[in-house]
Amino acid sequence: MAKTEYQEVFGSLAETAKLQEEQAQKAAPQSPDTLREDDVLAQESYSDLLEATLAAITSGNDDEEMNCRRDLKTIWRLSDDKITSDLFKAFTKSKVKKTQQKHDSVDLREVEQLTYLKDGWLPKGDVALWFSPFGVGKTTTALAAMWSIATGQKFLDRSDPGKPGKCLFIATDSGVAPLKKSLDDLQIDPNHPYLTPGHPEQRIWFWGNASDQGHESWRADIRDVIRLEQFIRAKKIDANFIDSVKSVSSAAGWSHENNLSSRAMLTYLREGICQPTGSSIVLLNHDGTKEGTSSGAKSWAEDPSMVVSFSKALDQDGRQIGVTAKFKKDRAAVVDPCRSLTFNLNRETGVLQLAKEVEVVGNCREAIIDVLWRAHQNGKPSLTRGSLVDEVFARHGKPTKTVDNTLGSMFGERQITRPHRGSYALAPKLLQQKEASYTGFYIEGSNKEETQSETAIKQVPEAVPTVEIGNTVVPKGNMPGSHQMPVMPVIVTELLPRPASLPYEMEDSADNW
Repeated sequence: MAKTEYQEVFGSLAETAKLQEEQAQKAAPQSPDTLREDDVLAQESYSDLLEATLAAITSGNDDEEMNCRRDLKTIWRLSDDKITSDLFKAFTKSKVKKTQQKHDSVDLREVEQLTYLKDGWLPKGDVALWFSPFGVGKTTTALAAMWSIATGQKFLDRSDPGKPGKCLFIATDSGVAPLKKSLDDLQIDPNHPYLTPGHPEQRIWFWGNASDQGHESWRADIRDVIRLEQFIRAKKIDANFIDSVKSVSSAAGWSHENNLSSRAMLTYLREGICQPTGSSIVLLNHDGTKEGTSSGAKSWAEDPSMVVSFSKALDQDGRQIGVTAKFKKDRAAVVDPCRSLTFNLNRETGVLQLAKEVEVVGNCREAIIDVLWRAHQNGKPSLTRGSLVDEVFARHGKPTKTVDNTLGSMFGERQITRPHRGSYALAPKLLQQKEASYTGFYIEGSNKEETQSETAIKQVPEAVPTVEIGNTVVPKGNMPGSHQMPVMPVIVTELLPRPASLPYEMEDSADNW
C-alpha cells in the first residue's frame, strides 16, 4: 500500500500515535514539583520580574538583582536600555502618589504655577538643562550659581538674591580635582564653613570619585537615583547640579543617546524627586553634532522646563572675552523667555560680571505690595497693569520690565490675584496680614492719599476768612492800653477744663486715695 503524504512526513501510524501522545503530555498541566526551573520562570509575569528587580536594588542584594536582570534578558529578550527604561517607569509609578479622580477635567485652580528657585536661572521643583562645548565655562557658571544660592546673593542679570539654600554638586565629568580649580578661580575658599563636611553651617555638598576618602562616582541607575532622593530629603537640598549627562548615563550602563531611557529618567527626576521635594535639578551636557543643540537624545532638550546654551564670546581677533548664555526655553519666564546675555570672569575678584550692554532685571515685591495696599486703603481693591506700573515707577522708580518680572513671580507664589483680566490685587491672605499689622488710628479722611503718578491741582480760596477777636473800641475817658478788653466772651469758662470730681462713693475718703 502506498504511503500517504502524512505518513511520509511523520513515519508510520504507530510513530504518529506516539508523537501525538507526547504532545498531549506536554500540553497537560503539571504539578509544581515536576516543572523545570525555566518553566517556573516563564510563568512569572513581566511586571513581577520588574518588581523583583526593584526590590533587589532597594535592598542592596546585588546577586538577586543580576539574576532578575538575566531572566529579563533571556525570557523576554530585552536590551539593557529597555530594561533600564522600564525600571525607571515602574519605580516612578511606585513613587508618585495616586489620588482618586474627582472630576472629568483637571482643576487648574489647584495646580501650582511654575516659579523660580533662583530668579531667571533655576525653575523651582523642576529640571533644567545647561549645555555647551568643552572649555566654554558652564561648570564654572554652575559653581557660581550654586554659591549665590548658598549665600543668598544676586546672580548675573537678576538682582533678586532669593532665600539662601542648600546645594549638591555631582562631579563625574571632569572629577573633583578640576572642580577645586574652578572654585579657586571663583575665589571660593574650600575651608569656608558652607563647604566643610560635618560643619553645622554646611550648605554645599560635593559628590565625586575620591577613592582615598571612600567616595565613588555617582551613576544614573536606579540604585544611585534612590540614594540621591534619600539624600535630598534628609539634607533638605534646594538645588542639585549634575555634571554631566553623558558620564552619569554611560557609568550606569545605558546610552544617553537612547531616547526611551533618557525620557524615563527625566520623568522620574521631575515626578519622583523635584515635584515632591520642591528641589531643582540642573543637568550639564555637551553640545551636539548640530550647531545649537545638546548632545544625546532629543528628550534632554524637550523635557526640561529650561534649556540654556553657553558659547564663547569672541573679539575681532577670535580670542575669547567671555561667555554668551542663550535661553532656548524658559517656561517660568514672564519677561524675555528667550533672552541672551554675555558675561566674563573677573580674575581679580573671582566674580562673574556682566557686559555693559546687559540690562539687569530686578525685583520690586515690596514696592508692588505698597502700591496695592495704598490703593486698597483708598477704596480701590485692584489696579490695572498700566496704573500699577506707573504708580510703582512714580513712588519707587522701578522700571516696567522689573515690575512685570515681579508680578509673574508674585502671582505664581499666590501673593497677588487677578480679579479681572489685566488687573492685579493683593491676595486675601496677604491682605489679611496687612490689615492685622495696621495699628494706626483711623480718622475719616486721614488715610486718603492722592496718586503720585498724576498731578493734583488744589484751588486757592478767593477770600481769606476773618476772625472776630472782641470789642477794640476804647471807652470814652480812658487812655489806650489802660483798659483791658476781653478777647473772648464770658462763655470761654465753659470751654476750660473743669476740676475732676471723685465718684460718689469716694468723696468722703478722698484723703485716703
